[in-house]
Amino acid sequence: MGVSLVVNGTPQHDLSLAEPQDMGKQTPPHTRDVTSGRPAPSTSPLVPLTDPASDAWPAAVPATTRSSPAGTPFVSRTGQPLVPEQPDTGTAATRAQPPNAPTPGRPPVGSVTTPRPLDTWPLGSASGLQWSDSTGAHPSVPIDIGSCSSHGGCRTFNGKSSKVYTHGPVLNTAARHSFTVSAWVHLTNGDHTATILSQDAVQNSGFYLQYYQPSHRWAFSWVVSDVKNAPGVRALSAGAPRLNTWTHLVGVYDASDGQLRLFVNGNETGMTHYASAFAATGDFEIGRAKFNNEQVDYFPGDINDVKVFSSALSAAQVKKL
Repeated sequence: MGVSLVVNGTPQHDLSLAEPQDMGKQTPPHTRDVTSGRPAPSTSPLVPLTDPASDAWPAAVPATTRSSPAGTPFVSRTGQPLVPEQPDTGTAATRAQPPNAPTPGRPPVGSVTTPRPLDTWPLGSASGLQWSDSTGAHPSVPIDIGSCSSHGGCRTFNGKSSKVYTHGPVLNTAARHSFTVSAWVHLTNGDHTATILSQDAVQNSGFYLQYYQPSHRWAFSWVVSDVKNAPGVRALSAGAPRLNTWTHLVGVYDASDGQLRLFVNGNETGMTHYASAFAATGDFEIGRAKFNNEQVDYFPGDINDVKVFSSALSAAQVKKL
């Protein structure tokens, strides 16, 4: 029995229905409509599925031609596109990168980074009655300070009354709080103990980065308590200071192991144990210290580039300052 099929007004081939005695013959498999997923007439130009139970591509169809005549990818029975495996587009150079290759925008593996200072006072460029700090949180007031042109610009301290101080503390010196202090100094007279950096408590300073005259050494010093005549603890340099020579001093207090460390020109030269830290909540001072509730140890010489950190810098980090 013949049936005529008309699609979009165009007559199609005559389709003959199989006679009863031909029912045992194999009929062509259905193909799938791209948009609906339903079986389409066998006259569709789409490539027939070889196995109705599988979405595998016929072996005769290359991977580069797996699309319908309209350019739409074939779909599986679930309606999802069948996407061919994409080739490896990496170059030999990118595939050959070693496991420790640096990521763009990040420091190389194993490099040393220094944290941002809690604050900085570039004394050489300061001016006016109140000097700015790098953060704006701790401006300072100069007293009897002179100017000098060496070391990129610096400030001269007379060893008798010169100082620069902030209104209130900068560092937390209480127990379990690490910190680091640093400065470039140019000592011109070694006749008395001279302090570069300190922070006031009630009776004493919470720490002293200084030249300690009795030992004729650079020192990172502390006292064991904030009481009169408190004994001191010092990390001393291995050698004597050289007068009239610019020297970089760094004092590190590491609360994790209770260590005071002193670095001179990037090298660790002194270390001692200290377990009696106390909170010094007064002014941060440049050029003098406090002991027995008196201002003492005025620094004779030049100071520049004061920095403080709220952590204990490592030896490698100190070298990068």
